Amino acid sequence: ASNGRIAPFLHICLQSGCDATLRRMARAYDTAYFRSAVVRAHEFLPQASLGTDLIVGFPGETDEEFEQSLSFCREMGFSRMHVFRYSKRPGTPAATEEGQVDPHVMATRSRRMRELAQRMRHEQALAHVGEEELVVVQYPGRGVTGGLFDALVDPKIALDSLVRVRVSSVMDDGTLVCTCS
Repeated sequence: ASNGRIAPFLHICLQSGCDATLRRMARAYDTAYFRSAVVRAHEFLPQASLGTDLIVGFPGETDEEFEQSLSFCREMGFSRMHVFRYSKRPGTPAATEEGQVDPHVMATRSRRMRELAQRMRHEQALAHVGEEELVVVQYPGRGVTGGLFDALVDPKIALDSLVRVRVSSVMDDGTLVCTCS
């Protein structure tokens, strides 16, 4: 939509994929609104990668609410997720709410959400195999695409170069293996 002037990556803060949790967080949006924003963004930029921030273990989050959040994230197909465990901040309303989630439960939920994030990242990376990408070379043999995927490139390419590459394969961690096109 920008004729190549804007990187095809959108970071849209979600916080939770459960409407009940979003209400307790006093967010001004719900999952339907978030979903419609993602659909609209993909209408303009179908190849856009999506990133988000997510909190697990917010006070009152039940197992069912966590599962709803996990399911919603899976539906959105994020390529990058920053997963945080809720942490009490003195003076905030949530710090004194009933239903504080046990730290061990938060750790398990965080691990599960991060595992989902890694699977989705790998799936999104696989969709780029055979495609041409622009890569900014940041280190010898390594760079980043506009969709914020790490990329392995020819180590002879000069640092700070913007090069067009073809994605030939994907490593287990979602790193794109590229050849110059």
